[in-house]
Amino acid sequence: MSDIGLETVTWLFKDMQIDEEWSVQEERGFTWWGKDRAQRVWSEPPFQDGDLTISWIRAESEFLQDVPDDEVAHTSLNHVAKAATFSRLVRHGQEPRRLKLVTRVHVHESIRPWCSHLISLACVGQASEAHWLAEHAAESSRSTASISAHPRSGTRPVPDEMLYFPQNLATLPEPATLGREELPRLAEHLQHPPCVLANGDENGCVAEFPFNVADAWNATSLVRVYPGESATWGRGTQFELKLPISCSPTGATGMNAALDLNEEEVASGRGFPQLGSWCVDDGDLIWRAFMPNVIVRAGMLQQLTAYTMLRARWVAENVYGDDWESGYKVASRLHVLRMALMALPAEEARMRELAGAALSAWKDSRPRLREIQYPDGLLEALKKYRDVRSESQT
Repeated sequence: MSDIGLETVTWLFKDMQIDEEWSVQEERGFTWWGKDRAQRVWSEPPFQDGDLTISWIRAESEFLQDVPDDEVAHTSLNHVAKAATFSRLVRHGQEPRRLKLVTRVHVHESIRPWCSHLISLACVGQASEAHWLAEHAAESSRSTASISAHPRSGTRPVPDEMLYFPQNLATLPEPATLGREELPRLAEHLQHPPCVLANGDENGCVAEFPFNVADAWNATSLVRVYPGESATWGRGTQFELKLPISCSPTGATGMNAALDLNEEEVASGRGFPQLGSWCVDDGDLIWRAFMPNVIVRAGMLQQLTAYTMLRARWVAENVYGDDWESGYKVASRLHVLRMALMALPAEEARMRELAGAALSAWKDSRPRLREIQYPDGLLEALKKYRDVRSESQT
């Protein structure tokens, strides 16, 4: 079995042009200092999945320590998480008041050409964020920026030029991007079970997936992929997965919940990259990641969107205990009930009332209903209304 992970890490060391003087080689990777914070990059042992030999590449950078568990700190950390590009905040093992930036991406031969460059950019971006954001985040969260030095060379006097790479990249002419060409096609790829509903055009793609859990205000999570812009990276594509779980950016239901999801993803070993970060946005738990145009390759947005769908399934089933097969049936029927409330005319008042009662029964159920029954005659009424509406428009 070839060791594609070790090969990728060896390539990364050369591609990132890391100085021997400011690095330490390890069995499956290396640690290096761009300035005052160490970044460790290594590959997990390869494993076989069918015909594919797969390895996970992981990068971790020192970030904060002595982080208070209070409202001020949680609000500050949530601002960092909301701006996530490639990395996420993760608590440091048995030291919950110590935070690091973590990225974890898998690689195999069929995706190596574009994935290697994605990993390289993710490592550079993480090291840069650790360098430029730590002091500000420490001040706003009333914590301490993590600092370390090379065991032999000591403290690096001048930052590595690589730490300026994202800022320099944003000033370059806009690179050609396949993003807007691919966005309309994403909905077509997604529009089949277990996707409940998908729509897309050149301005973005929106898709709903089952999320039939007790604390949710809706039976679907929402995936969004759309053109965005980062103050650091310039233009690119924003990826989001929004859960219908209401919470505040402070306290156990806010940033702590986001940190829990960040860590559970990394620990799960699931087959989607741990890029971006969970955070709280407009009162909902949401995962966000940003992909700069400079890294976009043909088919890449479709693959990353597929990974986001895998994340939607993982969080629904493995974290919140949903079952996507039954969840899809419930979410699809709830969608029809809502459509009936919006579409049926006034003369169908009784049918609208029955549809509303069925929706209320789901909202009030604890645990959530695993089966939804349509009111007798609902589908016939909807079909009749659509047929009449279609005739009136021709």
